[in-house]
Amino acid sequence: MTRKKLEYPSSVQVFLQQIMDYAGLFPPANLSLWQALQNYKQYVDEKDEWMLSRFIIPIQRVGELTPFLNGFSKGIPLRIAVTGQRANTEEESLSQLLEHVHQCFDYVNQSNGVIQVGVLEQPLPPAVPSKAFVKRLASLSSQYHIQLFCEPTVPFGPTWLQSLTETVSLIAQSNKSVEKELGLKFRMGGLNKADFPTVEQVSSVLTLAKQYRVPQKFTAGLHHPIRMYRDEVDAKMHGFLNVFIGSLLVRKFNLTPFELEQIIADEDPAHFTFDQEHVSWKDYFLTVEEMKVLRERDIFSFGTCSFDEPRIDLQDLKIL
Repeated sequence: MTRKKLEYPSSVQVFLQQIMDYAGLFPPANLSLWQALQNYKQYVDEKDEWMLSRFIIPIQRVGELTPFLNGFSKGIPLRIAVTGQRANTEEESLSQLLEHVHQCFDYVNQSNGVIQVGVLEQPLPPAVPSKAFVKRLASLSSQYHIQLFCEPTVPFGPTWLQSLTETVSLIAQSNKSVEKELGLKFRMGGLNKADFPTVEQVSSVLTLAKQYRVPQKFTAGLHHPIRMYRDEVDAKMHGFLNVFIGSLLVRKFNLTPFELEQIIADEDPAHFTFDQEHVSWKDYFLTVEEMKVLRERDIFSFGTCSFDEPRIDLQDLKIL
């Protein structure tokens, strides 16, 4: 896909480059495949398409794309990220994944480059995974030359942090001996108040990803740039500026949990600034080059069912 000429400061361009995966098929939008793809095609033709990354689709639905590929080609391919199914056991999870991933890539190969799969997002069973299971996921990632992100599904509770720590540690161990590193996908919210992690929990996730140097991406709940209270969920929704700038800064500086929590919890847009060569939160900053390396290697994107809502807020903040 040819990216259009940009007219923003370098820090804005690098920070927002392909930062949003379009998830129009998923709640709360729940669009039809036809409508979601129509939206995606429209976004690809807009001046802000440089912020747009992949079209997210359940892996078992990839074969339904055939009637809707008009407008895509080898020159302008449909770039997709596929999501696996949740399962209660490793055996069930792996069985479903193997079945669907083979079907998916057989279908994609027949598209002759019109469809490109670069990312697989796989929910883990609700327990600490075994080393053998993680190794099998890494093998699939290398076999199909895709970036695979593991999504922990252990519910929030007394054992959540310990389970997450053990899971991230296993992913990091696996990454030492594979071509394609496994990443960590974290859910930042949902349709209900209970779906939203606390500031402390988000801080723990970012710290662990930095500590073990595991790539990360996010999904759900990041509709707005700055953390704010929203009536529709009766909760404070995390801001994607808070989360991504926090992710970047914790990987550069030896931030304490308290310092990182301040960034994640901050509701003052004035504390987040972009100039030609830096992105900053208060007195902490990254250069464009530092941010570019981290965005390309470690901190990828977030899934959103709206490409418009985040952009409107960024315009209101005078960032766009």
